[in-house]
Amino acid sequence: MLEKWCWMKPELKRLGLHYTSKDLHLKEKWLREHPGEDLPPERIPDDTIERLIKGRQVTRSLCYLRQL
Repeated sequence: MLEKWCWMKPELKRLGLHYTSKDLHLKEKWLREHPGEDLPPERIPDDTIERLIKGRQVTRSLCYLRQL
């Protein structure tokens, strides 16, 4: 059951949070280490979620193919 729900798009969106949005000290450290760069988005972008889900399907297919 765990394996299924954690790959659902709404759950990935809820879980996919950049660490700099949780702590001001981490955000300041990130900004020092990446001068001139924009902060990453707080939530994981939808296109990244789609690629994760598709990548999981490919990996699962390869696993089944090895069993044949």
